[in-house]
Amino acid sequence: MLSDTSVILARLDPLSLEPVSRQLQLGEYHNAWSLSPDGTQLALGISAPGESGRIGIVIVDPEEMKVVREIETGGAAEALAWLAPRVLVGALVRDGTVLVDPLSGEILRRWPSFSFPETSAPIRDGLVMLFRRPVRSSSEGRATAAARLAIVDARGRLRSVVLERIQLSARYADGVYYADDAGLAVDPVRERAYVFAADAPVADIDLRTLSVSYHRVEALFLSPGELAGTDVQPDDVGARNRHALWLGDGRALVFGSELVPAGRENFESIAAGAIVVDTATWSSCTLDATAGAAAVVAKRLLVYGPPSRELPGAGLRAYTLQGRKTFHLLDKEQVWNVQAAADRAYVRTRRAAYVVDVTSGKVVGKVVPPRDLVDAVVEP
Repeated sequence: MLSDTSVILARLDPLSLEPVSRQLQLGEYHNAWSLSPDGTQLALGISAPGESGRIGIVIVDPEEMKVVREIETGGAAEALAWLAPRVLVGALVRDGTVLVDPLSGEILRRWPSFSFPETSAPIRDGLVMLFRRPVRSSSEGRATAAARLAIVDARGRLRSVVLERIQLSARYADGVYYADDAGLAVDPVRERAYVFAADAPVADIDLRTLSVSYHRVEALFLSPGELAGTDVQPDDVGARNRHALWLGDGRALVFGSELVPAGRENFESIAAGAIVVDTATWSSCTLDATAGAAAVVAKRLLVYGPPSRELPGAGLRAYTLQGRKTFHLLDKEQVWNVQAAADRAYVRTRRAAYVVDVTSGKVVGKVVPPRDLVDAVVEP
């Protein structure tokens, strides 16, 4: 999918990113997609006006590149999972979480209090989502909210648990709203979810029972900017964002950045590093201290960013899942974003979009001027 002022869905040439099929123009895309169990249809989270409300989900025939159904949900879907032929769950930016029959477009059930998921992860027969509860004001001008984990299964059942020890703060600075983010990683084999936040223990949730335990990982309590070698102090930080990827073998990768207000509605992103956490021993090691973002592509860990006005770019670094460095490309360039399809990574910088063969570690294509690959839908 490519974006300028609107979002276009199309099949692309893998090296030039030029469309090779009919182009389908959609509304505002909300970074959520899910294929039907048989792979013949695609659900997308979209914000667009409908006849009587907001279209939140569209169903597309990817072979014909045409919309086959528009589902008015009231708000755009921020997370989607097509759990069975007639069971689609969507967590909306507002108006809760809905259970939809994607063939008829009927909304089967709505949970109004579960809106705007922070992040989500599909599992074999469900969708795991992380929300934040209503904020509580503090005397320091910040507001805090506990994280809440929810899971919807193919039977149409929603279960949730509040993670009282995962407190996310928010505040305004220089007219900008800053809010902490927490990361979610799911072990599909052991049916466990892990929630990571800065200055908080790791929440370990059994998805079968929703029982919660907490574990302290010292690396998650480092002061802002400590891994990146800056002099950023806790009071300087507007928000602390953390994200997570499941690596398998009981390990998760935690990464993110500190957002530091810089006046006049500007802010600086300081890398918080990429840290591997072993959920069997609750030990950790730093994979890359300069990373603020990461992706797994073709069994390689790609780390990069975050973009900075003050610091030189560090390019794209690749590691095996065991932590051995394999290649370093685009040194001194600031990488804005990485999308993946099969064994290729699409790496966006200010000047170009690079196509990287991850297995060889070589740049195999360069698109100038760069085209924005918003998301990559990988068909089975």
